Amino acid sequence: MCQQPTHPSPNFYNFPTQSTCPHKINTRFIKQPIQYQPHRHPLQKNKRRGRKKETEMANSSEEFRLTLPGVSQDGRLPRHYQADGQGAKKNISPPVEWYNVPEGAKSLALVARDIDAPEPEAPIVPFNIWVVVDIPPTMKGLPEGFSGKEAEAGIKEGTNDLKKHGWEMPKMPNPGHRIEFKLLALDLELNLGNKVTVDKLLEASEGHVVGEAVFIVTT
Repeated sequence: MCQQPTHPSPNFYNFPTQSTCPHKINTRFIKQPIQYQPHRHPLQKNKRRGRKKETEMANSSEEFRLTLPGVSQDGRLPRHYQADGQGAKKNISPPVEWYNVPEGAKSLALVARDIDAPEPEAPIVPFNIWVVVDIPPTMKGLPEGFSGKEAEAGIKEGTNDLKKHGWEMPKMPNPGHRIEFKLLALDLELNLGNKVTVDKLLEASEGHVVGEAVFIVTT
């Protein structure tokens, strides 16, 4: 048996490939150098996710948002806002609220339309239900039943595709139609005259939209 040195050699962690010892050495039992890995706290990754989530929540709380507080939890528009309500409780304009109006906005405009309306000559043609213009940017929303009372606030309602003034929904051939509410923040005050339509609004607002918020419900 060859006698090995009792002191560690300079190549202790890299055993020489050539040996003067005639006996074969099993290298599986030679100590290998330990590679240091930095310690990471088990909650460190969760903390990073938490910061990201907080940032996303902060951004969402600051974005221009539109909502309908009268909508049910399943996202459906209650019947008394539609044409198939009962008695006087039908075709009442729904309450609308918005948050974080963009800086530079001088007026707001609201459009509600059925984006699943069928048309004989085309598969889908949006049907305009409501158009409201000249909304002051300082306002935070429109209350339930506001349609028909716009003169009190200096706001103008327009004519929809039923040729009706203000909010009025058509009778739906089947449930499940999506009603899109879109609020535009404009950098100017519109002057659309006495007859306000969605087409006139879109033409006058081209190049003047500083923000847009959308909320969709179903019938």
